[in-house]
Amino acid sequence: SPINIVRSYYANITNNTVIGTSTSVSDSAIKFSNSNDSLMINNTFVCGGCEGVELQWSHGMKFINTNMSGKRAIRSTGSNNTLVMDCIGVTGNVTLNSAGTVDNVFLNCSYNVSLENLLVADNELIRKWYYKAYVNNTAGVAIGGADVVVYNKSGDLQFNLTTGSDGWTNRTNITEYINIGDTRDYYSNYTMNASNGSDRDSHFYNVTVEESNLSDRFTLSPPDVTNPNVTINYPSNDTYGLSSINFNVTAIDEDLVDSCWYTLNSGVTNYTMINSTINDDYNHTNTSIGDGGYWMNVYC
Repeated sequence: SPINIVRSYYANITNNTVIGTSTSVSDSAIKFSNSNDSLMINNTFVCGGCEGVELQWSHGMKFINTNMSGKRAIRSTGSNNTLVMDCIGVTGNVTLNSAGTVDNVFLNCSYNVSLENLLVADNELIRKWYYKAYVNNTAGVAIGGADVVVYNKSGDLQFNLTTGSDGWTNRTNITEYINIGDTRDYYSNYTMNASNGSDRDSHFYNVTVEESNLSDRFTLSPPDVTNPNVTINYPSNDTYGLSSINFNVTAIDEDLVDSCWYTLNSGVTNYTMINSTINDDYNHTNTSIGDGGYWMNVYC
């Protein structure tokens, strides 16, 4: 390696360009061995025929505004708590290749997931992006003191932000996925809820699509307390010699209807209806209707 740093602690490496010339993939532009808690800012580590960065048993390393490029952009062996953030470039594989290589975070770094190569079952790479939100009301006035509460796809609370007087939250980090042993667990779609008293707004959020987003918007309005007008179109109060019935209702509201569902057993089993037309019709085909009488309850 052109630069080989061994047993270094709390180093600060800034504003350097290191170009490796080796054609061996086991070499690198810069290599850290048994080095901990070092900070690298505004550096370029490039080796066309080898690795940009190699970490061996080095923990708590931070790379900020870094361009790392090579056959492998970075290879980490037995190194934990690595933070790579605000990447200038990641070209080549991102390889973790030893047991216990965990808690490695890539924050606000663009690269194709196909570059990730986690060779051991417990290797862990966490992909995160920046998130910031703005909250106003229907008159366009910024709302201070509003809560923005975020849940992942499993319903687990991820974070809770509060807006300042300008309507903006602080910037935070949001997880796209956790990759353990080359198996990714994606956290989207998130459910994003904003509220101030009884005024609310919410939407789904896909981090893979959005990546870093510093201007997510919420427009708060009073809750909709008017029930929609629901008409059961089919079936009617009649006798049918069928085991398969297409349940169809029309739901009309001054605001858009979000969803409809029905039950035939007082809520023990609920069936989600699909809005399959441009109108306000919702449908569900039930193919297992047994003999007997049923009372249909519809909710929208």
